[in-house]
Amino acid sequence: MRPNPTDLNSLAQRAADIQLVVADLDGTLLLPDKTLPAGFAALMERMAAAGVRFVPGSGRQLQTLEDMFGPWGASMPIIAENGANVGIDGTSIATTFLPARVAYRAVSILRTLNTRAAPVGIIYCGEDAAYAELNNPEFVKESLAYYHANRVVDDLLALPGGAFKIAAYDFADPATHILPALEELRGLADVTQSGQHWVDINPRDASKGRAIAVVQEHFGITPAQTVAFGDFHNDISMFSRADLSFAMANAHPDVLAAARYIAPMNSEAGVVRTVNGLLDLAGR
Repeated sequence: MRPNPTDLNSLAQRAADIQLVVADLDGTLLLPDKTLPAGFAALMERMAAAGVRFVPGSGRQLQTLEDMFGPWGASMPIIAENGANVGIDGTSIATTFLPARVAYRAVSILRTLNTRAAPVGIIYCGEDAAYAELNNPEFVKESLAYYHANRVVDDLLALPGGAFKIAAYDFADPATHILPALEELRGLADVTQSGQHWVDINPRDASKGRAIAVVQEHFGITPAQTVAFGDFHNDISMFSRADLSFAMANAHPDVLAAARYIAPMNSEAGVVRTVNGLLDLAGR
C-alpha cells in the first residue's frame, strides 16, 4: 500500500523562501515511460519568474541531461553521474573520479559475473563518453536512455581517461547477483543500487548530496531554501542538504524512511504537483 502524500498546507511557512528545487529523474520526476510530465515546461517558467532554480540530480551523464532538458539544458545547474560531475552554464565546475585501481577492480569483478546464463552490462562512465563492452541489443537499448554520448569498445581496461563511475546492468536481480560480488569495494567506493536493474560504483567522495552543496555554495542558497525529491538509495544523500526533502510515494522503503515528507507517485506527476502546490502556498 502506498503512503499518503504530505498535506502541503502544513508547509506554508517553509514554502515562502524556496530558491532551489532538485529532483532525481527515473522514478521521481519522469513518468514511467521516461518522459517529462505534462506541465513541466509551465512549471519551469513559473519557477524562473519566482526566482527558483531547478536542478536535475541524476546518475545519467551531463551530455544526456543537457539533451533531455532542451532549451533549459545549457543554462541550468546539472548534477550528473550521481554527483561526480556538476555542471553550471554548460561547464563542469566540480568533478570527482574513481581511483584507477578501484575502477579496474570493479570492471574485473563484473566481467566474472557476465555469463551467457546471467549477462551483466558494464559501463565505464568517462568524461567525454560512456563506454560499454557488452554489445547486447537489449542492454544497448536500455543504456542509450541514460548515456547519449556512448561507444562500444573491446576493452574497458584499456581506456586512458578516468571514470566518474562504473555502472552495471543486471538482467535479473542485482541485489542477489552483483552487490554481493562487489562487497570488497565497500570502503573504497560507494556501491549503490540505483534502480531495479542498475548498480553504480561511485567515487567515495561524490554523492548527490555533496553536489547539491556545491550548487548551494555557488548561488548562496541554504538547505532551508532547498527542496529535494528522490525515490531510490542514491537519492538519500540529497535529503541532508534540503529541509524540504520528499520521497515519492512509489519510493523504496529506505528512502521513505529517510525523507521528511512524501510526494505523490512519479506516475501522478508528483514533483510538478508538489512544487506547484508549494509555490501556490507562497503566493509566487
